[in-house]
Amino acid sequence: MTFLRALRPSLALALVLACNGDDTATSATTGESDTTTTATDGETTTTTTTTTGSSAGTTGVPAGETRYFLRIDDSPVPPVVLEMDKEKSLEVFGEAAARDLVLIEVDGTQMLRNALEQIQGSCGTSWTGNSKNPYHDCSKTPLGKTYGPDWKTSPQYALVRMLTMTPTNAVVAGTSLEALAAYLEDNQISVKGKVYDLKTTLSDALKISPNQAFIGLDDLVQALKETLLFTHKEIANKDGLLKVTLWDAANDMTPLAEKYGPYGGSDPHPGVLYPDDDTFTTRSDALGPDFKMVVVAESNLRLVSGIDLSVGAGDMFVSTAPSILSFDFNDPKKLVIEGV
Repeated sequence: MTFLRALRPSLALALVLACNGDDTATSATTGESDTTTTATDGETTTTTTTTTGSSAGTTGVPAGETRYFLRIDDSPVPPVVLEMDKEKSLEVFGEAAARDLVLIEVDGTQMLRNALEQIQGSCGTSWTGNSKNPYHDCSKTPLGKTYGPDWKTSPQYALVRMLTMTPTNAVVAGTSLEALAAYLEDNQISVKGKVYDLKTTLSDALKISPNQAFIGLDDLVQALKETLLFTHKEIANKDGLLKVTLWDAANDMTPLAEKYGPYGGSDPHPGVLYPDDDTFTTRSDALGPDFKMVVVAESNLRLVSGIDLSVGAGDMFVSTAPSILSFDFNDPKKLVIEGV
């Protein structure tokens, strides 16, 4: 029915088909008859004259043709409501659309804090005490064991030491504060009854408690959001929001390892998530057994009374839009997702 693609709403269309029409499409009206009688040499001659009048009662349609009028009913077609499970959702949307359909945006703030807290405590929590010795032992935790038997010289422990350094356990040997520490130790300086050693001096100067870490996790999280998360090509927002799509969720989050992992090129990035290897695989059951997606789609079809030359006249649907249905995934009333 390619000829129907030319139809446009609000147009009144007329199609004239050549066929054997009604023979009564036109009629003729006979005029009056005049009779004249003439007498010549005793003979009478009668002459009758008939006058044919003009055609009357004409319908305006040439004989042998029938005219049909096609009209479009421009009333909107009711929306289509689709209810789909995980498999049907992927079947309906396809991979490309599923990768673009964002289900949730995960705030990376808490993710960063959780990671930093695990690193900070990976060699024990004795560093929070009032001792100059933090009593680190990385072999006591599952994460600390991954630093190896020589954990004291590992780069991982260097990070732990930085995150657990307090005014009480700070080691300033080899820094510009070494001379100050020695002076305060040799000269008991007291101000209003308060003795100022290195611990007290650093605590007052930084306005933190003696057993509080120099680097606050809140500040460090904000710095990492702007330097680590924002610079990743798949995140690129200073709020640290990680998008999880229908494709990610339907595949149990396994695509996230590549999506938010490291990459090279002219602008390389170390990645946000630990890459998969022989001992670790990114996975989570994001969609429960009760997962359901309800989508309300607007129809682009219009009902018309038309003619198919191969079939005949009747009601049919036409559309001038590129697709039959239109989806609005930004409208929460037209996209409802349950069981995530």
